[in-house]
Amino acid sequence: EMLRANAAKVEWKKGDSFARFIEAEVRPRIEGAGNISTTSKTAYLDALGFMLGDCEGHRHSSSLAGMTVFDGTGLDELTECLQEVSRLHGYETARRCRTVLTGHVMPRLIAQRLITASPLAGVRIDLTSMAKAKKQGRKGGVALSLPEFNKVYEYLTTLDPAEGAVEPSRGHWKLDHVIARRRNAIELTLLQMATGLRLS
Repeated sequence: EMLRANAAKVEWKKGDSFARFIEAEVRPRIEGAGNISTTSKTAYLDALGFMLGDCEGHRHSSSLAGMTVFDGTGLDELTECLQEVSRLHGYETARRCRTVLTGHVMPRLIAQRLITASPLAGVRIDLTSMAKAKKQGRKGGVALSLPEFNKVYEYLTTLDPAEGAVEPSRGHWKLDHVIARRRNAIELTLLQMATGLRLS
């Protein structure tokens, strides 16, 4: 509450630093919000950092850092900033940045009478065509090598389904049911090996 009271005393002007406004008016409110999960707070704060060019891995030439509130709230400037984030960090990160702008930055600007409405309201911004592609993981199954196949076969054919089996303390299943299920799993796997076992 004290933080908000102190922030409210600042008479912001359109010529003030946009970065300073965000650090004073937006970041503390996200950090202190009780209705935002810790995970979301971290993601939102990271998004603020990207929009302000706070990034060790990339140079953000279109960040909002160095701009005045007036310049930084222009639609073209915001679009360039978001598209740069998408190009450097991917669509999801850029989309999160827009969420932070819409839900946290713009309301504070309106509250401080620096803008009358969000320049992003109702505006569709392309964040996909330039987006950094996600790293593709391995697709599909991978066939076992002959040594791997032999190891699996040897293990399964010597495996005792009764070893370590414990009768459930609850339910209608008995010890013999547990053993039978294990035996079925072993036999099914051996059957699959005959048609090409895969790792996925």
